[in-house]
Amino acid sequence: LPISIGVQGTDYTVASGTITLKKLPAGAATAPIVVTTSGGVVASSYAFTVLPKTPTVTALSPTVGAVGATVVITGTEFFNVTNVTFNGTSALSYTVNSATQITAIVPPGGTTGAVTVTNTGATSATTQTFTVIPGISVFAPLTGTIGTVVSIHGTSFTGATSVKFNGTSAGVAGVGYTIIDDTHIDATVPAGTSSGHITITTPSGTGSSA
Repeated sequence: LPISIGVQGTDYTVASGTITLKKLPAGAATAPIVVTTSGGVVASSYAFTVLPKTPTVTALSPTVGAVGATVVITGTEFFNVTNVTFNGTSALSYTVNSATQITAIVPPGGTTGAVTVTNTGATSATTQTFTVIPGISVFAPLTGTIGTVVSIHGTSFTGATSVKFNGTSAGVAGVGYTIIDDTHIDATVPAGTSSGHITITTPSGTGSSA
């Protein structure tokens, strides 16, 4: 059904055969404009496009996670969403749960920075930073002695400053461990360690094996 613009003088003006809209009414959608006068009704031959308001992002939960983590984004005006990014990298996937909530997956290549939501009208960035920490998905071998080289695979390993075996440092980069690429580190089991989790630390934070 057509939505009324409102009251002449308050919401629109008429002068010299021209109607000027001061604001769009709540609930307005893309459609032809219909004008009613005492002489009848006339509609525009083309549609007036109503763009959604600029989205706002007010909160992230959690604010720290590895690639593949699920992040709940809270805000407003999540209509006609076309993209969600983590520091410029599009989310692996996202679901618009409502006009105020989106669930998004941290993408491969995502780095620490702002999360943005884009709709057909504009893009809004968070005032919060989402921190992408290393994620360890698998390592081999699963058992070994001191001096065994362990191949660790995961995400966001670039710039790693520490690799530890159950809290014992493998040593410095290039000696105790080697960063092969962003998803692969080879580390040597250090003396004095014991069975336990492997952790990798970068400037963004620390990730641990399961």
